[in-house]
Amino acid sequence: MQGKDIGAVRRLRAKLLANQYRPKYHVVSPEGSSIPFDPNGAIYYKGRYHLFYIFQDEGIHKWGHISSHDLLHWIQHPTALSPDDQSPEEGIFSGSAFTLMEDGTPLLMYHGVNAGNCVAIADDASLNTWTKMPANPIVKIPLPSDKEYHLFTSWDPHAWQEKGLYRAIFGGPEPAMFVSKDLTTWTYQGPFVERGQRLNQGYEDYSCPDFFALGDKHIFMFISHTRGVQYYVGRYEDGVFTPEKHERMNQYGGQFFANESLLGPGDRRILWGWITEARQLESLEEEEFSGVLSLPRVLKLGIDGLVDVSPVEELKQLRAQVLVVGTTNLKGRERLSLRGRQLEVVLSVSSNDLTKAGVVLCLHESGKEETLVYYDFETQEVVVDTSRASLRKDLFAPVKLVDGLNCPREAIEARRASIVKEIQDNAWLPVPEEPTRQTGECYVQRLRMSLREGKRIDLRIFLDASVIEVFVNNSKCLSQRVYPSFSESDLVALFSEGGESTFHEMSVWKLAPTNAW
Repeated sequence: MQGKDIGAVRRLRAKLLANQYRPKYHVVSPEGSSIPFDPNGAIYYKGRYHLFYIFQDEGIHKWGHISSHDLLHWIQHPTALSPDDQSPEEGIFSGSAFTLMEDGTPLLMYHGVNAGNCVAIADDASLNTWTKMPANPIVKIPLPSDKEYHLFTSWDPHAWQEKGLYRAIFGGPEPAMFVSKDLTTWTYQGPFVERGQRLNQGYEDYSCPDFFALGDKHIFMFISHTRGVQYYVGRYEDGVFTPEKHERMNQYGGQFFANESLLGPGDRRILWGWITEARQLESLEEEEFSGVLSLPRVLKLGIDGLVDVSPVEELKQLRAQVLVVGTTNLKGRERLSLRGRQLEVVLSVSSNDLTKAGVVLCLHESGKEETLVYYDFETQEVVVDTSRASLRKDLFAPVKLVDGLNCPREAIEARRASIVKEIQDNAWLPVPEEPTRQTGECYVQRLRMSLREGKRIDLRIFLDASVIEVFVNNSKCLSQRVYPSFSESDLVALFSEGGESTFHEMSVWKLAPTNAW
């Protein structure tokens, strides 16, 4: 590399690291800016956690690759998958990792843009180089003239091995099951979820599929491009999945998208998602930074038969400095003698009144900017209120969609048709067609949550520059992005509105940075 090029790289790196919105301990796109930034191909192999992700090189989608031994510190590997003259695809989109039945060698199944679903096999133990199968695409994208056109879309594959067979779910408007004995010939087995068994809304698609056992059940996790991450809990046997329960992991106004998980040591099921943007594209280009993954989350089957989510234990290693410890009773507001935008806040809150009680983050001295994270004891909801988080005019909030329960059928079908077209056109951005700065309920994210024993709610909040992740009762999580206008919007306060509350065993830590690229 020429000296002047090295200087340019260092200046860009310094600019990125100085950006007040760029997270310090979340995984951020090593390429600087990536949209989409879907995690893909997660696999634990030979003592390391490997994550692949979508990034763009001169407008072409490729798969990058990072790995870690501790889920905290990541190294960048060479680009894993790119289109080339010898392969049929024009870009690399979402997919998964699985293993060869003969010897456990890792395989990647991915969507080849304008080609269909494809397979590549690892050439080395570090997973640095991959060889694409000559038979790619193993299943072509059906054309309107093909008999399969109305049966499946060769899109977003998730593959695994089972009882001497390879199985794969293809995402799209309807999920489809495929089976193979040799990785080359794949046979359509039918819908993975029968139309009459759908538990979400009729206009939603099933993209970024992930399927795994959890406890004595199976989980089919996916996104819809309109509502983000969600899952079915159900029974699975011999290629037949029967959904029994449905839950969303992304609430209205949330930013949790493109789920990807792996099975790690100790049979831990570990999940990541893309924490999407609220800045308009022009701002992303100007600030030269986008693409953030959620913290790794451990999944367990809860006593209610739904999925419990909690942060991995390894994150406690980042606690560099404890700032506050104690219990306090409060009515009104109390500013804490600390400030920061790389924090972990742990507390339990109880109240005998119909009170709103919680934490104020990213607070400016003037009060013009603030983000509220609290529990509403009257409505029994955890709330993340970002309606006053920023004075910037270039932000948007996700559209508050109608669920379709009372919509005319033609409206639902029209929405489904638009989703199909978006998929076929390789559209990816889960935002409104015309992003505008809005106020009010679009910026208020709510999660219904009952109090635990002792009439308390447990909150574990991670603030990292522009990312907020709120874990509730070690069970659910809310994800959000905030972009305060002022770098000085970094004060922290407690509040109890409508009555007195008790903040139990509260601790606040500054967290050490891990993201050095």
